[in-house]
Amino acid sequence: MGRTSYSSLRDFLNPDDSIPDHARPAMQAFMHLASIVAWVTRDMYPGVMRTNVFCRRSHRGVRCTGVITAVYETAQARIFWQCPVCGEQGYIDNWEHTPWDRRDGAHAGPTMN
Repeated sequence: MGRTSYSSLRDFLNPDDSIPDHARPAMQAFMHLASIVAWVTRDMYPGVMRTNVFCRRSHRGVRCTGVITAVYETAQARIFWQCPVCGEQGYIDNWEHTPWDRRDGAHAGPTMN
């Protein structure tokens, strides 16, 4: 079983939802989480779904080959994601009404500052 991470998507954003100039590791983590949010909220399927987002975990220089599965947890309004290959998993909170929230299709794309 991999580690479990707890992330707030808004922790990576400016108050106006623009993307600040993060260091590369933080930007990669953010884009990974934002991609999961966009995939899950596109259809809001009521069960576990396979995304098109590859796992970011690597061990001794070898990258995991897994593709992330995810589910929207209605009661907590959060997204749970997991790699079925390595077990890496996490929760994403505070993604509502960000540019990656695809529930209503009304959001413009992100802006860079």
